[in-house]
Amino acid sequence: MSDLTSTDPVTRDTLGELASLPGPWATITLPTARTGPQVSEGPHRFRLLARRALELLGELDADGLDWLAVQFDDLRADHAFWAHQADGLVVLASAHGIRTFRLATPLPEGVRVAWVPGLTELALHLDAGDVWFIVAVSHNQVRLLRSTEHSVEQLPLEGIPGSFDEAVGDLERQEHLSWTARPGGGANFHGLGGGAENDKVWLEKYLRRVAQGLDAHSSRPGEGMVVLAGVEALVASLRAIWRPSGLIPASVRGNPDHMSVGALHAAALPLVRAERQRREDALLERLGATGQHDLAAILRAAAEGRIAELALGPSVDHLDRAAADPAIRATVMFGGSVVPLHDLREPMAALTRY
Repeated sequence: MSDLTSTDPVTRDTLGELASLPGPWATITLPTARTGPQVSEGPHRFRLLARRALELLGELDADGLDWLAVQFDDLRADHAFWAHQADGLVVLASAHGIRTFRLATPLPEGVRVAWVPGLTELALHLDAGDVWFIVAVSHNQVRLLRSTEHSVEQLPLEGIPGSFDEAVGDLERQEHLSWTARPGGGANFHGLGGGAENDKVWLEKYLRRVAQGLDAHSSRPGEGMVVLAGVEALVASLRAIWRPSGLIPASVRGNPDHMSVGALHAAALPLVRAERQRREDALLERLGATGQHDLAAILRAAAEGRIAELALGPSVDHLDRAAADPAIRATVMFGGSVVPLHDLREPMAALTRY
C-alpha cells in the first residue's frame, strides 16, 4: 500500500471492532509533529501520559497492568514509529492490547479512562478512513485499487480478467476474430464478416467477465464507493453492464494505462469528495426535515438502540466524552451508522428508527 501521508485510516469497521471490546480503556491523546525538533518530544510526552493512564486504570482495579506497562514502554522506545507521525495521536489501551491512530488533526494532550474506548476523536476522521475503489479498465489491462483519503493499494485481480486478451482467450479469438490495439485504450477488430456488430459482441463479453469478477472479488468493491477510470466509450459500456450501489456518476476520463497508481488516486479523489459532499447535503436535508436535535433525547435514543444514523458536527469534540463515546458505541453496536458532517452546526443530530 502507498501511504500518501503518515496517517492511519479510521473506518466504520474500526469503530465496530473497538465498540465490541469490553473495557476498561485508557484513551491517550497528544499533539505530534511531522518534522522539526518537536518530533523528538513525542516519546517523552507519551511516557508521562502512559504513567497517568496506568494510575487511573489501577483505581478501577483493571487487570494486566504490568503487561500493559511493558507495552507502553515498547511503544515509547519505537523510534521508527515516533519518526513518522501526523498532527495528532490517539492511543487506546486495554487488556486487549494497544491500538494507535495517527490523525491529520492536532489533538490536546490528555488521558481519560472509562469502560468505553475513546471513539469521538476517531469518528470525526471517518471520511478520511473510508475505503473506496478505483476500477481502471482498458483493452490492455484492468486494475482494481483500494483507496482511502490518504492511501491507495493495487489489489490482486482474483477472478477479474487482466485484459481483453485474457478474457476472450487466445484460441477462441484466433478462430473467430483478430484484433489490434490502437492508441487511447481502444481497439481495431477484424472479424469474419461481423464488422462493428462483432466488435460490440466481443467487447460486451470482455466487460461482462470484468463485472462478474468484480462482484465475486473478496474485497467487495461494489459495496463501497467506486470510481471508474477509462476512455469514455469503454466506461459507458461497463456502466451499462455493472451497476453496483456504490458506483458514483463521475469517472476519470482518458486512457488509464498511462496513469500510475498515485495519479489515478489523485484524479479520483476530487470525485469521491464531491460525491461525499452530495451525500452529506442529502443527510443534512433529511435531518432538517425529520431529525432529532435535542442532545438529551439523542443520548437516550442511542442507549435504547433507536438511532439509525448519528451525525457528528465538528463541535462534538467539545462534548463530555462520558456522553459522546457511549452514544457512538451504542449506535454502532445496535447497527446504526455514524457520520461526520462538517456543516452540522450542533454537536450531534440523529435519525431514529422510531
